[in-house]
Amino acid sequence: MAVYNKQNIEHLYNLPTVDDITLADCFDIEFKRCMDYEYPDIPYTYDPKNYTGYETIRFHDPNNIVPQAELEALVVEKTKIIIEGGKARRSDMLRQERNSRLAETDWWANSDLTMTAEQTAYRQALRDITDTYTSLDDVVWPTKPE
Repeated sequence: MAVYNKQNIEHLYNLPTVDDITLADCFDIEFKRCMDYEYPDIPYTYDPKNYTGYETIRFHDPNNIVPQAELEALVVEKTKIIIEGGKARRSDMLRQERNSRLAETDWWANSDLTMTAEQTAYRQALRDITDTYTSLDDVVWPTKPE
């Protein structure tokens, strides 16, 4: 199981697709979340200090448990959903910032003005930014011409 930290979260966001996420990429806390939301009637204790993965869930009744394969598959599925949603939010934020920067220079394109080559290149670089970057965390913005 992966340690829950910024580096490992970034690893998940940087995978080419969420289909590349495996159980080894998931965090122990996802076992607790899955139990709380999918199996609220099954009593358990969450113990991440002494155990990892499926073993963090300590069932109170040995006759009332969630099979390991079932819970692990659910953890992977839910992790994929979380990361997919996070990627979409990151892309939306990037587009919003890009659109804001384009709006700041919309006046350059007025019919009574002629844009310089630098202005045209800057605006095109802004339009293309989402082809290269997926979040505000790693984007390198083009330099705005004077």
